[in-house]
Amino acid sequence: MSLPEIDEVLSYFETLSNWGRWGSDDRLGTLNYVTTDVTRAAAAEIREGVSVSCAWDIDNRVQEGDIYGPPQRFMINHGQGLGDEHRVLPRHRRAADRSSGAAEYVGFAFHGMNITHIDALSHIFWDRRMYNGVPAEHVTSHAGAVSLAMTDVPNGITSRGILLDIPPVVGGEWLDLGFAVTLDHLNAADERK
Repeated sequence: MSLPEIDEVLSYFETLSNWGRWGSDDRLGTLNYVTTDVTRAAAAEIREGVSVSCAWDIDNRVQEGDIYGPPQRFMINHGQGLGDEHRVLPRHRRAADRSSGAAEYVGFAFHGMNITHIDALSHIFWDRRMYNGVPAEHVTSHAGAVSLAMTDVPNGITSRGILLDIPPVVGGEWLDLGFAVTLDHLNAADERK
């Protein structure tokens, strides 16, 4: 399989664009296809009620692929030392308190290879614009994405999905970095299920 030339790839921005398909004020893009009827049909296909999570655990150890560094986790309240009579208590606690609790602060960048995330339409800029021509300046340092944020999908996304296992199709346990999955691979994996 030969790779396309750069001019062909750049032409995809015009020939494959959805800008304007659902109107100039659209903020959902292809999520417009996930209608209430589509969600209802997806729910009707449930047979066993088994949830398959694609979420990764939040790991605050440095890992290969950390673009912005690992997540930061700080315990604000914890159970260490609760039995220590010399423990210095926070102002809101009394020595006689029988109850306590744990609380933590977790901070991380919602991007990279080691964290589960969904990219909003505000994630990518091309020629200083986002989806539907919205100016890139609508992602600000003080207010975040004021247009095309994930908050434009407040009820989540529920639709039908298909998980295809490609490594067995090509005779391995995993795919090497840079491996190109083709339509033939997808069709072969679909036949295996």
